[in-house]
Amino acid sequence: MADSAAPRPRRRRRLWLWILLGIVALLLIALIAAALFIGPYLGFYLIKPSAPDYAEQAADRMEAGLFADGPQWTAARERLIAETRDATSYEQTYPAIERALKVAGGKHSFFVTPAKRAAGPDPSREQPSVSREGGVTTIRIPELGAEDQEFSQRFAQTEADGIRANAAQTCGWIIDLRGNRGGTMWPMLAGVGQLLPDGDAMYFKPRVGQQTAVTVKGNEVGIGGNAMAKVEPGAKITQPVAVLQDADTASSGEAVLVSFRGLPNTRTFGTPSAGYSSANQGMPLADGAVMQLTTSVYADRAGRTYGDRIAPDTPAQDAVTAAKAWLASKGCR
Repeated sequence: MADSAAPRPRRRRRLWLWILLGIVALLLIALIAAALFIGPYLGFYLIKPSAPDYAEQAADRMEAGLFADGPQWTAARERLIAETRDATSYEQTYPAIERALKVAGGKHSFFVTPAKRAAGPDPSREQPSVSREGGVTTIRIPELGAEDQEFSQRFAQTEADGIRANAAQTCGWIIDLRGNRGGTMWPMLAGVGQLLPDGDAMYFKPRVGQQTAVTVKGNEVGIGGNAMAKVEPGAKITQPVAVLQDADTASSGEAVLVSFRGLPNTRTFGTPSAGYSSANQGMPLADGAVMQLTTSVYADRAGRTYGDRIAPDTPAQDAVTAAKAWLASKGCR
């Protein structure tokens, strides 16, 4: 009896070994499938696609575009696939992808080649400036491209430090967004967070689905519960704020503009903005190119949606004079 019972534990061990090997194999298959099908959406490619497949993957990702719906988009997608069917390099697909991108996302969407990404930051880049005249402090916020973390952090902190340094002598504020053609909104907004109340500052509203709030909380700005930029904390300020805008205030510049709309004791001055009040999502492709696809429009804290030019509360060719006159009417000179 003892001799016949001895092999059973070995059989059980072999059975469990096969089960374990089967589980490992299933996990490997799942990981490979994830890499093949989800990886491209994260900019990771286990196997680089052919040029026609590259274009088709780009078309698939454009489906999230603000205007990727209806017969015009269907025709544009079919044209993209047809025009790249015989392509032998990724570069040959670029013009067709760019044309389809403008249909899927509209005028704010654009295509960035690997060469352009490798070119580095704009040598003419600027930091914000803060100046005070009497009781009025002006914060000029220039555009901010896709800069390194150090430059972006210094950008935000320059604004915040200027506000803190002038707060005791200031009774009214001017935020100058004229000429701000956009770029990265998070440092711009975090830097002036002391002038914004905590809570939802604005929203990204997609073609379908729920809108997403851009939030201000203390010294940080975030989205979806994730902090995108933060500065050293400073006390909240509730004094009147005048915001200046012009025809070159675009994209992220318009996002800052929208974040101040609907607040009490705040008013905008100047001329209508550029009309790019919408959000882009960067979508990397297999060779390092990136599609900047417009996927949502801005909405302010009162629920008003934009997507095009934003008119000022007070039209004025001389926005500075008009803003100072309004601040004076509030008792601040």
